[in-house]
Amino acid sequence: MATVGWSPGRLRLQDLAGRVGRSTLGGSLELITSGPVPRVSGALILPTLDLQPFLSGGAQAQAPQPAAEPASLLDTYRELQAQTFDLRRLADAEADLKLEVLQWLNLPGEVRDASLAVQLQGGRLVAPMSVQAAGARLQGVMAVDASAPSPVFALSLSTRDTPLGGLARLLANLRGVEGRVDHFSFGLNARGATVGELAQTLAVDLAIDQGQLSYGNAPGARPVSLRLDQLRVGLPGGKPLQAQMRGALVGEGFEVEARGGSLPALARGESWPLELQARASGARLQARGRVDALAAQPGGELRLDVEAPRAGSLARWLGLSPQAQAPFMLGATLSARADSVQLRDLSLALGRTRVQGEFSLAGLGRPGARPLARLRLDLPEVDLAQLQTLAPPEPPATPAPARPPASPGRTTLELPILPRGVDLSDTDFALTMARLRLPTAEVAGLRFEGRIRDGHMPAAPFAAVVAGTPFRGTAAVDLRGVVPQVALALQAERVDVGELLRRLQVAEGVDARVESLQLAAVLRGATLGEALERSQLEADLRGGRWTLRNPTGQPLVSVALTRGRLEAPPGAPLALRLDGSIDATPVSLRLGSGRLADLARPGARVPFNLAAEAAATRLEIDGNVRVPLSQRGGELTLRLTGPRLDSLNRLAHADLPPWGPWVLAGRFAVAGSAYEMPSLELRVGSSRLEGRGSLGFDGPRPRALLAL
Repeated sequence: MATVGWSPGRLRLQDLAGRVGRSTLGGSLELITSGPVPRVSGALILPTLDLQPFLSGGAQAQAPQPAAEPASLLDTYRELQAQTFDLRRLADAEADLKLEVLQWLNLPGEVRDASLAVQLQGGRLVAPMSVQAAGARLQGVMAVDASAPSPVFALSLSTRDTPLGGLARLLANLRGVEGRVDHFSFGLNARGATVGELAQTLAVDLAIDQGQLSYGNAPGARPVSLRLDQLRVGLPGGKPLQAQMRGALVGEGFEVEARGGSLPALARGESWPLELQARASGARLQARGRVDALAAQPGGELRLDVEAPRAGSLARWLGLSPQAQAPFMLGATLSARADSVQLRDLSLALGRTRVQGEFSLAGLGRPGARPLARLRLDLPEVDLAQLQTLAPPEPPATPAPARPPASPGRTTLELPILPRGVDLSDTDFALTMARLRLPTAEVAGLRFEGRIRDGHMPAAPFAAVVAGTPFRGTAAVDLRGVVPQVALALQAERVDVGELLRRLQVAEGVDARVESLQLAAVLRGATLGEALERSQLEADLRGGRWTLRNPTGQPLVSVALTRGRLEAPPGAPLALRLDGSIDATPVSLRLGSGRLADLARPGARVPFNLAAEAAATRLEIDGNVRVPLSQRGGELTLRLTGPRLDSLNRLAHADLPPWGPWVLAGRFAVAGSAYEMPSLELRVGSSRLEGRGSLGFDGPRPRALLAL
């Protein structure tokens, strides 16, 4: 519908209102045909403009049907490749038009409120323009030179101080990116006679400067900060992509250079080659592989190699201590699909710790379901003490973080650069460890395999050689609580307890062996220190022999052990009970000392008490000693009591007088080859003597000296 005015060589349309398919328009037009070429001028407002008829080659004979919106700009690009409109036909007309398009149909994303001032003369088209695209107001110019032997097309758009989230979704299908940039520009250039030829030679340029961004903006995720100082992306016509980026991720500066495939290859669905190099605080990352963006199952495969002379340089990205000095090296082949991720040929070196194996997550993105993790690790060597230096310091108490926890337990692996943690609630794993260095001992030949479901693993076979002693049994894991927990039930046969304690640096000079040792331990904590403070230990001993040696190392007393019980409750002192016999005389021993955490610190002073009863005689030794426990270096007192001296005849292989009751008490120490009591009190019956004494072993026979 329009008001029509006509004169020779001139046609006017006023108050124009019309609809073509889904497109609507209004305004005024004037067509002049009296010149060398037709000329059209006027102003049009299009509340809606449907590009489908243009992309499909023109109007269709049948009634127009609503077309599906293209999923991405790449879909639009593929449609343009099929267009045959010849740009040289622009030389057959002239134009001076002002166009306003309130809503564009058949373009990905939200494109609206566009205004263009079209000038066409002599085959040259220039159209300054403004458009609202994906939440950003862009201004620029479109130009076509159809008078050249090979027509040229150019489009440039830019804006300042604009949100980037919508543009990231529109241009690169990146979701969850939010923030603002100071400068954004986008350019297209092409050469060719037809629209299809333009698409084949299309070159893309993108520039972004000074952005304060974050990614991972989604329900249940924690946004990760990204400062974008500069981004340059160039995609020359038919040639590989080149890109450079500079900024800071979680406050750590970085630089990235990347190369990719060509736009036509991507549109054809071919695998897109990708090479990437990144640098940050001395660390280097290299990635090489392919991206299958248009495959039936989009994904890709990359070979990753990361190297840092100091692990601390990656502290802000991996959650490590900034002071960590150990070198870091990581190599793996990353394969990703929409519902799965896999790391193959995994090789990790972190200081002296080395790891090899593979890791996968399947079932990603299923609503209401957890992914299944599979983990196979071979560890030639693990240095636990060095790994503990990599842990960041405990932060001061702060309000709860904004990120909602995935679960109440410790089943999620968190990294500062990941908006979401890696859920390990359901994990199948197999672990072998050739050598584990503990602060005071070594574990070798560790083998552990099991299935964790909902953060819990029932008892599964476990084997390890601890300080030279082979242990076998089961281990159960519970990650559902705030504090992770591992329950061990282990046993060993014919155990050299003295050697075990020596290697653990708990005690020295102990000559003890047992026929069987059954151990039950509950380890609670995420670190070794936390585990020692919170854990509990129980052990049952059966059979064996404990030989007490004098300061020169010669046997003094041999105790045939019947049974024993060791208990170390969480945070409480250790208690050991032994029952046995000395030369067929029953003997009972009770020993107490420090907490597990104290005994694991060589050089620490711990309380020590020993009580022994045999032949109606009681021995008590109390005081404190230094770890590892030994006869020397303690501050001890001794108290020996009995009803009669001759009750010791069988044990002492002597004929003692029938005097009693008796008490021997005083300070006790080992000096050289002798036991010394620099101050003692001896009471026999109603008699009381004071003085000093010693029992030396530097001769063929023990020698007792008393000064009373």
